[in-house]
Amino acid sequence: VLALAAGTAAPWFASLLIPDVLAPALVLAVAVLGWGDPRPAERAGLLAAGGMVGSIYFFRYTRLAETDAIVAPSIILAYFAIWQANRQRNDLPGRASRETSLWQHAAAVGAALATLAKGAPGAFPLIFLIFLSLSRRSLEPLRGFVRSGAPITFAVIALPWFLLVWLSPQARSVISGEARLLWRGGGHGEPFYEYFLWIAYGCLPWTLFGVSAIVQAVRSWRDDGVSRELLLAVGSVLIPLSVVGQKQPHYLMSLIPILFVVTGVRVERMLGDPESRRLLNGLVLATAGLLGTAAAALAVMSAVDRSPDLWGYALSGVLAVGAVVGVLRFQSRGSWPALATLGLTTPVALVIAFSFFWPIESGKPDPRELAATINRQIGSAPAAWWGQNDALAVSYYLPRRFPARDEDPLTSAPPPSGGELLIDCEDADHPVIQPSGYSLIFSQTFQGERAMIFAPNGSANSH
Repeated sequence: VLALAAGTAAPWFASLLIPDVLAPALVLAVAVLGWGDPRPAERAGLLAAGGMVGSIYFFRYTRLAETDAIVAPSIILAYFAIWQANRQRNDLPGRASRETSLWQHAAAVGAALATLAKGAPGAFPLIFLIFLSLSRRSLEPLRGFVRSGAPITFAVIALPWFLLVWLSPQARSVISGEARLLWRGGGHGEPFYEYFLWIAYGCLPWTLFGVSAIVQAVRSWRDDGVSRELLLAVGSVLIPLSVVGQKQPHYLMSLIPILFVVTGVRVERMLGDPESRRLLNGLVLATAGLLGTAAAALAVMSAVDRSPDLWGYALSGVLAVGAVVGVLRFQSRGSWPALATLGLTTPVALVIAFSFFWPIESGKPDPRELAATINRQIGSAPAAWWGQNDALAVSYYLPRRFPARDEDPLTSAPPPSGGELLIDCEDADHPVIQPSGYSLIFSQTFQGERAMIFAPNGSANSH
């Protein structure tokens, strides 16, 4: 129902989106449980959830057909379960309690689901266990996980599919090619520090809160076990992402929930610490000022635009009202009411921005319109994707499912067969690579990409 309400094309497409629709809800549910410090659990979890639902990356990537959105609830479930299983167990030798064992198996389930969703992220919880053992100078976290039988749970859930895939030589070739791309970088080999820029952008408008929380956690590394182990959780995701060659912003979906839990715990402590009140007040006012600045910039952009968009003014108005009301509530009621106001403003603004303002401002067709155009161009002629289909949203709206033909030597897709039209989607700023023996018969840009159709030379379609 949620997927259909979001404006999807048909019930079968809605069923495909159900995991992506539920994924953010599950992440927020686990966050509200207050993974972190049990004492301020309720408000820390609420702060983490409110920050996530109003952050750019969390809002954006949970609306796209990205497996990283499905990985996120599995990862945070695994980390929460590891945290629960190892809480107050430094001096608890011997066999784990029944409750602790259940948490270990819950961690294995989360890791297994992350493995099924995307593969490599399933290793993040294991890395966290290793970091936890090193931090506590004890093998008990790892030993307890193994002793509980949790690895068997992981194997039962995650391995059968991979074993089945491994029986296919073609599938083995694809997996090997993907592994090489992941390690070497392929077309997304960015320097590791790009992740810090992406994190700063993706956590907007709460970036200042996040930076402050990390700095405070680092400063209390020696004296505060909660902050230390939360930082270990951050490192267990960020370090592997930085080491591998392939780097993309949506990989951070495994990290963003953990970052917001760190932020929620630290902000909760600032709310209860008079000595930190000055810093908290400054962060609240700076975030309100950031929203106000964005509102002013949008208003100016809409005013100077030759064809001003009402959604631009609406978005500017929501941000301006939220910033002003946030400052007024801060002056009359303090930091917590002001935070609540800003927390309610940002998701409303993001709904307007991503659902209305950005698609119209782009001035290009949306995937549904482009798919209809491609379908009219192709008609009933045989067709196939030329290489990897990057335009997943377009393919969802096409009435037919097309096979893939070989463009990349790392893939094992068959070469084009005679008479087929070839569909390709590439970045708009990339040069057009024309298949040998084919002519370009259609080209249209959309949302930074170019959709193309090639027809065999000499065919009726090539004219």
